[in-house]
Amino acid sequence: MMAIRRLSLREQVTDEILARLARGQLVPGSSINEVQLASELNISRTPLREALIGLQRDGVIVSEAGKGFSWAPVSMQEFKEITPIIAALEALALKETPVDALTKVASKLLKRAKAYTSDVAVHSELISTDDSWHAIFLAVCPNRRLVELIATQKTALRRYERLVVPDDAIVHRVAQEHLAIAQCLADGDKDGAIAALHVNWEGGRDRLVAQLEEQID
Repeated sequence: MMAIRRLSLREQVTDEILARLARGQLVPGSSINEVQLASELNISRTPLREALIGLQRDGVIVSEAGKGFSWAPVSMQEFKEITPIIAALEALALKETPVDALTKVASKLLKRAKAYTSDVAVHSELISTDDSWHAIFLAVCPNRRLVELIATQKTALRRYERLVVPDDAIVHRVAQEHLAIAQCLADGDKDGAIAALHVNWEGGRDRLVAQLEEQID
């Protein structure tokens, strides 16, 4: 039986704040009015502050003594720096996961990769599909602290992506990248899977950067 995860109030508040950021309702670099935000969310300031502290750890917000919280500014450089960090962390997760555990989930990875072969996708759909696909092999990694660290870095990455690229934008992808990772795992070739994983993350970064630069030009 599948376990149903019940979200705490803090987690619900965190999800709502991230959703508002993605919709452009909260402006990066602007200060946070805790009283107003708590009123809008119809909650007390305690769960809001708990959520804000968590988001500060994730790099979504920043705080200064005497000035309170503000939404962290974003930059193209930040996006370029986070991507290889996530690639390296996911590569480490593969290294620390037993080959037999990866082989067991390889068929599921292959099936999903083969079912999603389009070279373009709606941005929100791409994020959701990509994260759920990578979550399959991360789920069997025995180092749960590492997996949590990856999730934190992805929060920062997706925050940037969704602020600069609308959820309904059409973005490019290369289906072969996921297929290559999955096939290597099915063959028990962990080193090959790690190499393909780096290609996937670097390719995704380069495609998004190129698309953003085209929009700027």
